[in-house]
Amino acid sequence: MAKQWKESDEKFLKKHYRSLSNVELAGRLGVTKKAIETKLARMGLSRGRERSSKRKREGGQHRYSVLAISRGVEYLQCVICGKKRQGKTAVRL
Repeated sequence: MAKQWKESDEKFLKKHYRSLSNVELAGRLGVTKKAIETKLARMGLSRGRERSSKRKREGGQHRYSVLAISRGVEYLQCVICGKKRQGKTAVRL
């Protein structure tokens, strides 16, 4: 059965959703983590995501592929997070 959210529960969420994790909020309100996620979404409350969160899930490593080689320099882009950088000077054979 779905929880009947009290006004005090919603006020608590608005006040603490940025400082507490969903697991901590769930424990304090006596609901599941999924219930917290759903309620926050319905209330339009979002913590936002770091751009590097995908890279963190992949073990914190960059994996670069070559975008282009111009004037003997490789231009690389990480296939995980999109970060761009210059690579080594390409050697002509």
